[in-house]
Amino acid sequence: MLILYNILHLIGVLLLFPLLCIYCAAKAKYRRHLPKRLGLGLNVPPSWTGHAKKTLWIHALSVGEVTSALPLLIGLRQRLGDVSIVFSASTSTGVRLAQKLASPHCDRVVAFPVDLLPVCSYFLRRIRPDLFILVETDFWPNFLEQLHRRNIPAVLVNGRISQSSQNLYRRYSFFFKPMFSTFALVCAQSEADRGKFLDLGVERGRVFTLGNLKYEAVTSSAHDTAKRLTGATSGFVFIAGSTHADEELLLFRVFTQLKKRYAIRMVIAPRDISRCRQLQDLAQSRGLTVQLRSADRPFSEDIYLVDSLGELAAFYACGDICFVGGSLVACGGHNPLEPASLNKPVLFGPDMSDFEEISAALLACQGAYQVSTVDDFISVADELISNPHLRNRCGEAAGNCVRLHQGIVDKHIDLIEDLI
Repeated sequence: MLILYNILHLIGVLLLFPLLCIYCAAKAKYRRHLPKRLGLGLNVPPSWTGHAKKTLWIHALSVGEVTSALPLLIGLRQRLGDVSIVFSASTSTGVRLAQKLASPHCDRVVAFPVDLLPVCSYFLRRIRPDLFILVETDFWPNFLEQLHRRNIPAVLVNGRISQSSQNLYRRYSFFFKPMFSTFALVCAQSEADRGKFLDLGVERGRVFTLGNLKYEAVTSSAHDTAKRLTGATSGFVFIAGSTHADEELLLFRVFTQLKKRYAIRMVIAPRDISRCRQLQDLAQSRGLTVQLRSADRPFSEDIYLVDSLGELAAFYACGDICFVGGSLVACGGHNPLEPASLNKPVLFGPDMSDFEEISAALLACQGAYQVSTVDDFISVADELISNPHLRNRCGEAAGNCVRLHQGIVDKHIDLIEDLI
């Protein structure tokens, strides 16, 4: 089946090559990022060839997975100091965040190769990893097969499979089961995830339930910049993080109603920061005043748009209540643990399917609220704003929930160390 996969790849590239060139040339992010994923300018020191140190390659798909990987990366660096560590991400935003947050703890940050045989082979010849660690998802058949052929152990950490993906993998099990069987070790987030990996053909002795690394990736004390920018703000600060298109319009409606009753300002950090100018126009069309994070001045308007990467946790720390985006629209939600770990009341919409267990845990301990409509949102926010006791109690419950689930990095490293 892998042969057919590569034949289809080749046909697709040959047929669509002119269109792909035009599309990539028209899109700046692809124009800059795709050559790196093809291996152009791969920045690996020649001295690594034949070097005595072991080399670990840690890969995270995008922003969320990069954040999840940080505690493990730091733990590996502390426990296994005499190793070389390469860190990669697939998306351009993931690479930029890794360069900012992961680079102090690793030797190189690179873009992950596209899943073409010659490209995968080139990356592996240059980097020469002794162990490959994949964070959460981003399964690529050629790359995993190339690791297997070279006897390079592949480890999946924070492993999870959504129900829709599981249905797809089952339907085409003749293709996916061999791919999943290449993993030497799978560290699943939950027992349910462990069962899914067993169903996909991973040997029972290779799958362990260790918990969710996201619980470890949420402590942040470096919020001086955000505090400087929002600290002088009088009144209530409402943070909305990782928002998506159509979601902000609902948030503006909520904010407009709350503003009639309270001295309140809103910080919005869109998932795609390139949309900030569009959001600025949208807010101003509704009579709201707006400023951008890049203006680098104290928060003085109605809406503050965060057009920077890697600062969301810092802004959560400066908020009074926090909303986690991707949940009022059908996007599966984003990580609610960052605000929860900072003892902030957390709000999210009806679709938290990508964080189902985490959101359920926060709701069960009364550290979060799930809202479905604008009216529902306004009602909950109004109650939290007007009742400081409730707000503090909710925030403390959220923080306690996070701390209860921490302490799993060492368990991951214990298993990984046996493969090095």
